[in-house]
Amino acid sequence: MSGIIKQLDKDTINKIAAGEIIISPINCIKELIENSIDAGATKIDLFIQNNGFKMIKIQDNGTGIEKSNFALLCKRFCTSKINTYDDLKSIATFGFRGEALSSICTISNLKMITKYKDDVIAYEVEYSSNGDVVNKKPLAANQGTTFVINDLFYNVPSRLKSLSYTKQELKKIVDCISKYAINNQGISFSLKRLEDNKMLYSCKENSTLDDRIRLLINSSISKFLINLEDVHDEDLGLIKCEGIITNLSYCNESTQFKKTSISTNKMMVFFINNRLIDCEVLRKHIIQTYNAFLPKTASSPFVYLSLFINPENVDVNVHPTKKEVYFINDEEICEIICGNIKSILQSQDVSRTFQDNTKLTQPFQPQSNLITDSFKYRSKTEEFVPDQGKLPTEYRNESKLVRVDASQSNLSFKPLRYTTLNTSSTGSILSEDSVQSDSSNECQNLESVKNLKLEIDNLAYPELIKFFSNCKYVGIIDAEKRICAMQCDLGLYMLDYASICSVMFYQLALRNIGAFGLYKISCSEAVTVKKLLSKINITEHADVHGIISTLEDMKDMFNDYFGIEFESTGDDLIVRTLPMIIQEYTPSKEKLPLLIYRLAKRVNYDDEQICLQEILRQIALWYKIRFQI
Repeated sequence: MSGIIKQLDKDTINKIAAGEIIISPINCIKELIENSIDAGATKIDLFIQNNGFKMIKIQDNGTGIEKSNFALLCKRFCTSKINTYDDLKSIATFGFRGEALSSICTISNLKMITKYKDDVIAYEVEYSSNGDVVNKKPLAANQGTTFVINDLFYNVPSRLKSLSYTKQELKKIVDCISKYAINNQGISFSLKRLEDNKMLYSCKENSTLDDRIRLLINSSISKFLINLEDVHDEDLGLIKCEGIITNLSYCNESTQFKKTSISTNKMMVFFINNRLIDCEVLRKHIIQTYNAFLPKTASSPFVYLSLFINPENVDVNVHPTKKEVYFINDEEICEIICGNIKSILQSQDVSRTFQDNTKLTQPFQPQSNLITDSFKYRSKTEEFVPDQGKLPTEYRNESKLVRVDASQSNLSFKPLRYTTLNTSSTGSILSEDSVQSDSSNECQNLESVKNLKLEIDNLAYPELIKFFSNCKYVGIIDAEKRICAMQCDLGLYMLDYASICSVMFYQLALRNIGAFGLYKISCSEAVTVKKLLSKINITEHADVHGIISTLEDMKDMFNDYFGIEFESTGDDLIVRTLPMIIQEYTPSKEKLPLLIYRLAKRVNYDDEQICLQEILRQIALWYKIRFQI
């Protein structure tokens, strides 16, 4: 084979493209069913021969196709659904790319019979492999459109060899038409096999949703069905979600009576904006929700969901066969839906019946010692009032669990240590013992300090305290976003360590106010307020003078309560000491200018309690950890 690049001929291009769109007979049938629904049909009849490989005939009573559209009907990228790419943002119909009929023509012999609603006669039109009209004649027919596909893949023998002629293709066709029947009440569907003139599927126009589900699964499922209604969240773009789910007893009974032969593809039926799709993220969330209630031997539940999402949030043009779509906020939407499913299952999870090999029934009591692996802050005044004296059963969400290496029996944590401030021999770090006790006693006895401590005690959350007492440090996940991993029991959690450290340093500073250890800055390196402010571009005389004046007025309080010593020198101040909140960790020297600026500008000195609280918060912000990896 030569290495020269050359353009493929048109016939080869069309066959390659058709092989991506039409993979098997089911793709032809799906595309044509969607076209019939778009045309407003209330009756769709499907006929197949040799599982669709020899012939596929689909007939509807929709609006039909106008005569002026015959020439472009089977041409690539010809469509009436969109005009520009931006129209995909609000697409509300099925076929929109103009590829389905063109691909079908390329790999089969296509014939169409159609009568438009305003015409008095119908037309029969035959197409060539490149989508050109080769024969057209008038005839008598009812309103609607009939497509006849003969000899599918006759010119692509390699595709024929890779496909099966057996029951597998037939099952896919029955599943497809059954699922569209479930989501399209008011439309009758039928499927007939021509070899033996056998009706494989029949659903009348007035059939109920339960009837249509029974046709897909089995007749015994009806007594286990539960409606799912009124699920929405406009902020996430979820306009509405409705559907049917099975209760917990169905999963057990279907196992005991060996009905697990039902294809797993049948058990999860998802439509997004009336489009049949495979949504793996939603399927996993639902399975995990049911697994919290069921034993491992239980079979899969049946779930039918029809989601209506803001079209601007849905990307329908991500898969050649359009069986997948992407939508914004998929995880959040799945959690909302599964939260509603969980509430329904919890409300009925009082007792369940399991059939053993001796055909005896025994009540199953759900475990009550399972707890959720998530926690959140709440005030001490919030209380849970149990319903009728019984606490609800909490189930562990398996999707929130992350397993770690089983060989690691104990995870150890050694904190990083920095010495960014100058602590040379000319300036030493003093211990907490060197602080005078008189100042400490005075601070601790202040009413404002007692109130701040009481506020922390009142907001304490016992479960959160227990979590931090038992958790193990794992490692840094994202240094930019300041997220680390912590393990507690079986849970692996992502935490914002900067926010946690800020709260921790605030509480440590409050507990030790007036009794801080000190960082003594070297005498050889005079750290003045003006020099620090120049590093953050505060050079205006009025601003600098105002900051120095404020700190000058409060320097005695800073020294006595917080261990921050300012030494006056002309029209400037020299920083001599800084507070030590925790040993073996030194805050960043680069953040010191911001601390000095905020102490002057971000603190309200008119109210004692607010003043002390804000100064402590500024010191905690200065100490906030920034890991460097």
